[in-house]
Amino acid sequence: MDMGLEDRVIALSLFADDERISNVLHRGQEIPNRVRADAEQILVLQPDLVIASAFNRPETLALLTYGDIPIARLMPPSTLQDVRSSIRQIGSLMGTESRAETLIERLNATLASARSLAEGRSAPRVLFYSASGYTAGTGTLFDELLTIAGGENVASELSLNGHAPISMEQILSADPDVIFTLHYEADAEGREMLDQQPSSLHESAWEKLRAVAASRVYPLNPRHYLSTTHYVADSALAIARHLHGEHQQDD
Repeated sequence: MDMGLEDRVIALSLFADDERISNVLHRGQEIPNRVRADAEQILVLQPDLVIASAFNRPETLALLTYGDIPIARLMPPSTLQDVRSSIRQIGSLMGTESRAETLIERLNATLASARSLAEGRSAPRVLFYSASGYTAGTGTLFDELLTIAGGENVASELSLNGHAPISMEQILSADPDVIFTLHYEADAEGREMLDQQPSSLHESAWEKLRAVAASRVYPLNPRHYLSTTHYVADSALAIARHLHGEHQQDD
């Protein structure tokens, strides 16, 4: 939609209407149909192309293939280069390569702003903690965003790779300067949406952490952090503002 293709979109995921996660909330109202990750709902619309995530159920995608509907599968990005590749893939599929490059320029400019805030500043030790009790270690998009924003990843210090569970004992031992949380979770099949506080945040042990004592526990905006497009760069900027004392409302 940010490529100006609203008139060619006949359906969106139901997540387009969730204000907690959607970056096209108001513009999406112009698109008439909503679908879950359900082959029957999609087949009846007779689309020329379906853009799907790699985590959609294989049997759903197989049914669409049997219906002779072309499917573009976007891999979950683990790097910013993956995000750029996804934007270019959609641009190529839709014949809007120049618009795709414009969005990539927008992403790069936002990342540059985050780097400039971090320049010459000390690097706080940072922990990412999600509602599911996982953290983001080496080789994750969060790790790359945090590096750009001028922070050190505590999960990497603990030799955690990818998205991995982290225990209370590990967190207490690491004692990060700053904690970023993610309260939003969604069923990958698009069946339900959740918004919850990480359960461990209610444990009294958290009060011993320097980040908690200094009130440096910040929620990430899921509309930006969970995006697989140019909006993810806004998370790097928000992180940099929190880390270096120049935070503005992340809306």
